Amino acid sequence: MPIFSGSCYCGDIKYTIDLTSPNEARSSLCHCRNCKKFSGSAFAITTKIPRESITMTQGTPKKHVGDNGSGLQLHREFCSVCGSGILEYGSATEYAYIMYGTLDKPNELPPKGEFFCSRREKWMPEIPGKPSSGNPRQPHPSQVSLNYLVDTTQPQRSMKLPIPPPLSILPLSLLLRNILISSISSSRLLLPPSLYALSFLANSHSPVLNPDRNPILRAILKRTFYTHFCAGETPTEVSRTINSLKSMGYKGIMLCYAREMVLDANAATALEASGGTVSEAAVNNEILSWKEGTLKTVSLVDRGGFVAVKLTGAGSQALYNLSHNLPLSPALEDAITSVCDLAAARGVRLDFDAEQAALQTGIDSCTLELMRRYNNKSAVVYSTYQAYLKACPSVLARHLAAARKEGFVAGVKLVRGAYINSDPRHLINDTKTDTDTTYDALAESVLRRTYNPVLRPAPGEEAEKYPEVSLALASHNAESVRRAMRVQESQAEMGEARVELVYGQLQGMADEVSCELVQRAVEVEGQVVVGEEMNKVVPQAYKYLVWGTTGECMKYLSRRAQENKDAVERTREGRDLMVFTDVSAGIVHHDLKPSNIPVNENCDLKICDFGSAVIQDHQMTGYVSTRYYRAPEVMLLWHKYDVEVDIWSAGCIFAEVLEGKPLFPGKDCISQFSIITELLGTQPDNFIHTLESERTLRLVQSLPRRERNPLKDKFTNAGSLGKYSKIFDYYNVEDASAQREKIDGRHRPKG
Repeated sequence: MPIFSGSCYCGDIKYTIDLTSPNEARSSLCHCRNCKKFSGSAFAITTKIPRESITMTQGTPKKHVGDNGSGLQLHREFCSVCGSGILEYGSATEYAYIMYGTLDKPNELPPKGEFFCSRREKWMPEIPGKPSSGNPRQPHPSQVSLNYLVDTTQPQRSMKLPIPPPLSILPLSLLLRNILISSISSSRLLLPPSLYALSFLANSHSPVLNPDRNPILRAILKRTFYTHFCAGETPTEVSRTINSLKSMGYKGIMLCYAREMVLDANAATALEASGGTVSEAAVNNEILSWKEGTLKTVSLVDRGGFVAVKLTGAGSQALYNLSHNLPLSPALEDAITSVCDLAAARGVRLDFDAEQAALQTGIDSCTLELMRRYNNKSAVVYSTYQAYLKACPSVLARHLAAARKEGFVAGVKLVRGAYINSDPRHLINDTKTDTDTTYDALAESVLRRTYNPVLRPAPGEEAEKYPEVSLALASHNAESVRRAMRVQESQAEMGEARVELVYGQLQGMADEVSCELVQRAVEVEGQVVVGEEMNKVVPQAYKYLVWGTTGECMKYLSRRAQENKDAVERTREGRDLMVFTDVSAGIVHHDLKPSNIPVNENCDLKICDFGSAVIQDHQMTGYVSTRYYRAPEVMLLWHKYDVEVDIWSAGCIFAEVLEGKPLFPGKDCISQFSIITELLGTQPDNFIHTLESERTLRLVQSLPRRERNPLKDKFTNAGSLGKYSKIFDYYNVEDASAQREKIDGRHRPKG
């Protein structure tokens, strides 16, 4: 493992940095005002590292802590003898920023980028392009293309690479498993039997069909659905899953112990017949088991994380009391107190999950009392509010009124709801649009701490008064998440106070939403930490997972699948997003052509032959793709191209399907380039100016300029192209993300 060392000017402070790889460190220039003040220069150069990787080997730096202007605490450490700045870090990040000049060998970690370039001093140039470490690998003579025009002896001009798509943060193995699982769960043919099989296995009393008793069945399930949706069976497995998610950029997790009881019709009838009378020994055993599992769950979660508490796991007596809104038994009260005390001591937040409407009134009473006891300074206990219930706004309003009057922080977890198949229909909003409107209005009210026409003050409450509140926005709806982000970003720009906000999605679902949050956090986190003053919001993305034995978790998965059919079926769009030439994941297939796009009798398309596929990088393979389907940037830009080359290939395939013949049947690379320009015209200047070889640039500029021909003159059925005709727009290097959005119509789920 590489170890780097450094010291202050006088040598009184010395440190070492222990990294698993040099790639863990990233040096950058920053031109923000705070960094200029701290460095006493026109800019600052810092090296971003994991905070835990640095060790002070001599001396103790002096510290200065202050608000960096964005509501976060910024810690700066420096030598008290010579005044050299050593490092800085934010209170809300796991990274530290070493002052570049204190490194003993700074050249080993050269700068890779800049922040706040708009504030760069006018006399200061940009960082020049990185020099080539050697001539690019040349193609075999039989593979000659326009790449031979690249003059590697000429200085290479710097090129702005596009921001990777959100799903690119997923490991390739997880992405492929995601495609497999979502293909099964979104199939009209496979979904019904899959749901039946899950339910049958989860409720089977036969040792042969019980995953916890049948090792073969357990192995099959654990390697597929269980691994994809659950955290693990043991603390070691859970910790491994948590670390994996954090390494992707997630802030943390919402961990739930899988044990629960469902109040179905038969159970409710039996419970009513018994009058809630259960032997004391049985009650205590059920509560003890639930208590031990929940305490263990709290111990598995790091400070700042969440534990999702399911009171329905505490046994039949708990179900009866909750369903009748009766006080909980002393044994259960003691168990809940133990859980809350441990969570408060560890800095872990408790999210009490919502349940069926028959139980929810009792749960609301319980969580309101717990918020009174534990949310004095910050939100430890969160109550869950289901926006699909007509009574949700009034329930939330009453809780907010209690929080204001009694001076505690209201912990609000907002969900749309998961019990539409079991709750009485008259309790539920009339349409999904009503639920969407309610959800977004409730979220905005809490974020702005202002009542609105949907969330009105409780009777006797003044509209101008709003309590302190923390919000967990649990949603698979991308638009709802983006609305919340826009509210907080507008508040930051105006210098307004913001409520504590986290986002949550189920593990294995809505990855396109979660990854967008993570990517946004990565994008702005460094800017916030290095001291930009007011206007940056770092989204905090969490994944909701369950843990427990395979059998326990299959019960959970079966119930969630039955109650969330709409969400399961919505994975079809998520799957399409991932499979559509893998663009969303930052995977470049490199050789899309008709023979690599098989189709079955249902006209379902798949992509095969990933032998040349790679993750998008700043230095790509120079010679790729079959000639007829090769994008212009592959021919002209050598190693510098993006995932859009697969979009181009897909367009060529689509055109070939319509016309029955190749669109650009070039005999060699020169004729291929000529045929493309005959139809689409000369490449625009913003494309030509990205050519890094002067020889290639001169050649392209020497060719006669051609105008783009209407596609309707080329295609007998041009109308069938529709929006996909934009696939043949030339690649815009300076705005690749907008180009991708234009090409695929923002091919994202809307649910």
